Amino acid sequence: MYLKELGANLGLEEDEFIELVRILITSATSDIEKLKQAYKDGNAQHVVEAAHSLNGASGNLGFSDFSRIAKTAEDNARDENLDGAEEIMSSMEERLGKIKEQLEKT
Repeated sequence: MYLKELGANLGLEEDEFIELVRILITSATSDIEKLKQAYKDGNAQHVVEAAHSLNGASGNLGFSDFSRIAKTAEDNARDENLDGAEEIMSSMEERLGKIKEQLEKT
């Protein structure tokens, strides 16, 4: 199982890792809402902050695809580039949905 493997790679028991994934889902849902608002407002600094949080949290748990998208959003916003917001948000929500699906299968 995918989550079990990720947890094992981090040296965590499955139940410990699952709890961290639940926390990630809660915090990522909140950060994605912040990110949407920051894009809507055209506030690059807030995009940087929300994307940085998403990048770190997902990367620390081994969700590299999610982390990579957040890192792109963060880097672009640092350069005051807020283009591609719809694609970034769609990709993040899709990947978060996949993480949720995996969690439900456990």
